[in-house]
Amino acid sequence: MKYTHKNIIGTEGLNQLLLDKQTDVRTNKLINMYITNVEEKINCIFDLVIVNKVDKYYLLKNLSIPVGAVLKLDEEDLTYDYREYDLYITLKPRTSKLDIKLTTLL
Repeated sequence: MKYTHKNIIGTEGLNQLLLDKQTDVRTNKLINMYITNVEEKINCIFDLVIVNKVDKYYLLKNLSIPVGAVLKLDEEDLTYDYREYDLYITLKPRTSKLDIKLTTLL
């Protein structure tokens, strides 16, 4: 397994790449993902989106995580064709801050 940590600071409406299908297809199959709201004062609202050249699909839309809370998504929650789609997160409030831990199959 491969572990990847990302610190995401909100730029409202900007899609931030979490997993790129082109980088290394063998390591992009998600096993789980932890998303932690590290913002001190506000809930974090975000979308989790898969995108290819033609399509865009929401895995999560307008999900709100309270201050200090952690959301765990398992493989069943993250099922998509990782060879065909990139995985993005889009933050809603400008001041949002998230820590993300991705576990992928090696």
